[in-house]
Amino acid sequence: MAQWDKGKVNKMLKRLFIMDYKPPTNDGLGAKFIFPRQVDGEAFLTNAGDVRFVAQVSSKINLSTKYKLQDMVYEGKLEY
Repeated sequence: MAQWDKGKVNKMLKRLFIMDYKPPTNDGLGAKFIFPRQVDGEAFLTNAGDVRFVAQVSSKINLSTKYKLQDMVYEGKLEY
């Protein structure tokens, strides 16, 4: 079994809970999950690394997807 640096694991496992949910509309973008951008006065995301979205929609439907934050940068600013 691999040994993990506890500090790194804790940073990787930060959880952020949804603030609001907007159902799909005619804009073609689908449902919108709204999260706070800051936690304890600091930005939750930076321009580097990955973020994983996990949601249990029903007892049969689970979502889990990973996004590369560098792919979400537009004109030098993280856009999400």
